[in-house]
Amino acid sequence: MQYVEVIDDDRKTITARIQGDTTEMQLASEARETRLRAKELHYGIVFDFRLTNLRITVTQVYYWIEKHYDGVDPDLKHIPVAYLIRWRDQQLFDFIETRFHNTGATVQQFEDETVAVAWLQSLLQG
Repeated sequence: MQYVEVIDDDRKTITARIQGDTTEMQLASEARETRLRAKELHYGIVFDFRLTNLRITVTQVYYWIEKHYDGVDPDLKHIPVAYLIRWRDQQLFDFIETRFHNTGATVQQFEDETVAVAWLQSLLQG
């Protein structure tokens, strides 16, 4: 897995571009650190999964918030997150979005980065 993070102070976003085969343990620590940074800066996050082969099960997704975020900081799930996805991964991200919403998280999936950033900025200004 390759994980590259870019902080954009003008748009108040952190974009994490993830590439290659990605497992729960690889992604969880990186995503948690990105969320911690975003909380400190009061920024939104774009996780770009368009070049990723996710090796994550629905069971892992189901317990993700509780396992990887709540024990560190229960507020991490409230940071607005936009997921950039490919159409072929939409079924998994539909489940991720629903499960995360059910825990109180603010997430939404997109195929277009401009639309995703606009959504984040609307939440951050509101």
